Amino acid sequence: MNAISSRAALNSPLLANALALLMQAMSWFGSTFVNEASSTFEAVRTYAHFSADDEYYFVKGGGLGWGMPAAVGIALHDPDRPVACFVGDGASMYSPQALWSAVNASANVKFIIFNNQKYDILMRVAKYLGFTRARASQFVGMTIDKPAVDFCALAETFSLPYWSADTISDLSSAVPLLFEHRGPAVLEVSILGL
Repeated sequence: MNAISSRAALNSPLLANALALLMQAMSWFGSTFVNEASSTFEAVRTYAHFSADDEYYFVKGGGLGWGMPAAVGIALHDPDRPVACFVGDGASMYSPQALWSAVNASANVKFIIFNNQKYDILMRVAKYLGFTRARASQFVGMTIDKPAVDFCALAETFSLPYWSADTISDLSSAVPLLFEHRGPAVLEVSILGL
């Protein structure tokens, strides 16, 4: 926990790098990682030091919607090895049926959904490219808050165990429970965005 405490207060709102820091501090390696959460790309590469036994899947082209179904397929290939699937709230909406597939196949996938209620990566790209509305912080169709996705209810629909984390303290409590559970489960991590 010291590695985390030095970087953020225990009860502060989370940045995406919090989970990458916690991964390193808790050493939940020996897992397979599927990363479609664009908010975590840099932090995972910076803080997560993978060993030769770890597997890390990432898409270069920036496609959305591939992570959750890929994680289920990877888990079915090696049922004894847990798969951690990092996915943003927006990307998770491209393939929520992967939750059903994970339950149906008893795939040992931990769906870790980073929720900032927006397509943060698209907003950042629009700003970077200098789009007029983006420069004025007007992002049409890039928020996911009307209505907000209820990931707890979604997990419940598919009979999945669910945890949520809004602070480092919550995260430190939820992650061990998530990985002690055999089978699919959901952890929703509320993060700050753009």
